[in-house]
Amino acid sequence: MKNYRNSEKANVLLDLLSDPALIVDEKGDFLSVNSAFEEVTGLSRKELIGSHFSKLNILTAEAKAALSEIQKKRMHGEPNEPYEVCFTGKAGETRYVEVTEGKISYAGQPAYFNVLRDVTDRKKKADQQIRSSEEKYKNLFENAPDVIVTFDLTGKITSVNKAIMQHGFKENEIVGRSIFKLVLIEYNQKMLSDLKNVAAGNPSQSEIEILTPNGKRSAECNSSLIWLNSKIVGYQTIIRDVTERKKAEELRKVLERKVKDYSEHLKYMVDLKTALLKDANERLVKSERLAAIGELAGMVGHDLRNPLAGIKNAAYFLKKKGTAISESQAKEMLEIIEKAIGHSDKIINDLLDYAREMHLELIKYDARKLVDEAIRMIQVPDRIQIVNNVDEEIWIWVNADKMMRVFMNLIKNAVDAMPEKGTLKISSCQTKDSIEIAFADTGTGVPKETLPKIFAPLFTTKAQGMGFGLAICKRIVEAHEGTITVETAVNKGTTFTITLPVKPKVEVGGEKTWINMPESLLLTTTKT
Repeated sequence: MKNYRNSEKANVLLDLLSDPALIVDEKGDFLSVNSAFEEVTGLSRKELIGSHFSKLNILTAEAKAALSEIQKKRMHGEPNEPYEVCFTGKAGETRYVEVTEGKISYAGQPAYFNVLRDVTDRKKKADQQIRSSEEKYKNLFENAPDVIVTFDLTGKITSVNKAIMQHGFKENEIVGRSIFKLVLIEYNQKMLSDLKNVAAGNPSQSEIEILTPNGKRSAECNSSLIWLNSKIVGYQTIIRDVTERKKAEELRKVLERKVKDYSEHLKYMVDLKTALLKDANERLVKSERLAAIGELAGMVGHDLRNPLAGIKNAAYFLKKKGTAISESQAKEMLEIIEKAIGHSDKIINDLLDYAREMHLELIKYDARKLVDEAIRMIQVPDRIQIVNNVDEEIWIWVNADKMMRVFMNLIKNAVDAMPEKGTLKISSCQTKDSIEIAFADTGTGVPKETLPKIFAPLFTTKAQGMGFGLAICKRIVEAHEGTITVETAVNKGTTFTITLPVKPKVEVGGEKTWINMPESLLLTTTKT
């Protein structure tokens, strides 16, 4: 504030201010006041001028002590920063003012010009916020689930919240004791080191053990500083009981070890059982293979015995008759031998066809034409009518010889299934991806209990035959990447349906199945 030397100018300025203002000398005696100061204090200029501030009954003892300190600084020539003073106004209410002071010359003597700004509302609002914050802190402090302890710089506990009682303590047993008395002696040095870190401004979190009336407890501690007037006056420590958590962690570790041990034992047992099962499976497969070989040998022996017996009988007859045999008798015996040899050859070929690797050479073939050729290869009795309804526009990629064998086998089976008379209808159907050819007869049908075994090798319901017919048909169709299915009804008939892909693959899965196609056709048949 500008230093005014003229007292009249100072008084004029004093009266122009709307805020309360006054002029005091270096001793603190009133030299002049404005009307706003008279209004707010309820004291007249006559009562004030010449009086010392310490004589004012409107000031509290605390306010007078504060002004005394201000006065000492004046006497030493030290400038005063703006400060707050509390006094009782004329209405008896407490008022707070912020005083801004400047040194001037008044009536030729050093003096101080003071302007007072009423900050009562701001002060009350701030005090209310402080009280509210203190109340919130108190509620948080008292109701916190963790133990909160405050202690001074010597370690003396100054307060503790209600959570301490969970551990068997009483509040009056804790306050006044040293914080280090709560901690097991072996952890005292650790806690002291943590507090030094906190004082140095470093975060601190550590695990210690505390001694309670309920026994030792594991605790996690977080400490922070307590400040007052920019000075460190103590510490606040939050003590979280982690005893049950540590027990749970130890239990988890024990369980993990047990699970690991059990897993290793289980793995050992699995490996052992796997080895035993593998050995048992190998023995079973070997046993089944021997059983299958025995069954096959029996069937082959049985089926070959009949034609061999015919050959033997014919040869015996020829040998016995010698040169006395007639030409017709000799011809008849040779025909028997030839027929028996042909039957034996079929048995052997069926067995080889099922067992050998299958190689397919695919060509594009007219399906209707292939069915007609198969029909011509079979001697069809007059009682059976065969109707070929296969579409003339149907073309299939097949190995003609092998697919011809499938068609012939299905036609023969259909004829055998119609012992008196009947009709076999052969039809076709084409979709975007596949072609179906169906063989539907009006025969006796297949019994329900027989149906699941119909495509199994070595299964047959005929008096003669080894049961490879439909098994070979299935293998040939599947080698073409197709399927063969059957629908039947007793005494109503049976329908076999062959489904083939429109565009077969160049190679087909199966360890003993390959499809080869002419190189000129690869671009049109390879699956993309």
